[in-house]
Amino acid sequence: SVSRLAYALDGRLQGVPRIDTFRQLDISAVTLNSVALEIWLGFIFIRFRTPETGARSVAEQMAPVTSDVMPYKPEQLEPLLPASVESKPFNWKTIHDVDNEGYHVPTGHPALHQLYGDHYVDTMKGGVMVSHAQLNSQPARNWSVRHYQSILPAFDHLPESYQKQWYYTQLFPNLVFGFYPDMTEVYMTLPVSPTETRMVSRTYALPDTRRETQAARYLNMRINTLTADEDDKFVSWLESAMRSSAWSPPVLSELESGVRHYHHLIQQQLPITTLANEPDNDKLKHVNAEMRQKLANSSS
Repeated sequence: SVSRLAYALDGRLQGVPRIDTFRQLDISAVTLNSVALEIWLGFIFIRFRTPETGARSVAEQMAPVTSDVMPYKPEQLEPLLPASVESKPFNWKTIHDVDNEGYHVPTGHPALHQLYGDHYVDTMKGGVMVSHAQLNSQPARNWSVRHYQSILPAFDHLPESYQKQWYYTQLFPNLVFGFYPDMTEVYMTLPVSPTETRMVSRTYALPDTRRETQAARYLNMRINTLTADEDDKFVSWLESAMRSSAWSPPVLSELESGVRHYHHLIQQQLPITTLANEPDNDKLKHVNAEMRQKLANSSS
């Protein structure tokens, strides 16, 4: 039984009970399958499948924003809270559709709008989506925002331009980083089915025992919890609309370039998403592979 074998962390077979009963066992030849591992600024990534030819590393993909996030000292971050795992009754791509534009912030997120108002900017850096904003100096009406504005302390490791900045970036297709002066949030969407997504998130921070820092983190989490609840409503409404017989392709504002770019990236990997009619489930993989091959041939 494999369950009785003991392996070292590097995958080598380390212990075999009653090894004398395994007459032809070559311990050096029995190992666990290895996985590719990469560390980017302290965050650990693993790859279970052999990458396609030309696949880029995480460091290569995130190179355009690496210098932006370095001042937050990500390699020194420590877990602030246990990891959170939630089940969302949504398609994972729709969640990111809402994430990839700040166009809806003024009307959809009153607290966020009071936090940074018209300073919110969606942009691209070398093909990587970035959103950032400087906090408003005018006291907000929202209780959590107003007290966050007033209590947020200065941080010696951050340059002046970062002291009151909220900065978001994404590793395509499903990982989002939120860097704040007081802490960092990371969340990942994992598709379970077309109508269910598992969302895994965790909060990190640098060691800081100041009472005002602890209070700021508490208020930050209140603001982000409210924002997440509001986003869930937007995603629910969007998916309800897409299921309607009256649905038509949306017209995007110039401010929604992040949504357009994200759709383009998805369509490159999953050209099947460009079809007007969904193929049968048992043909999805085959049809998508054929479409990808045609795209590759046309671009070569």
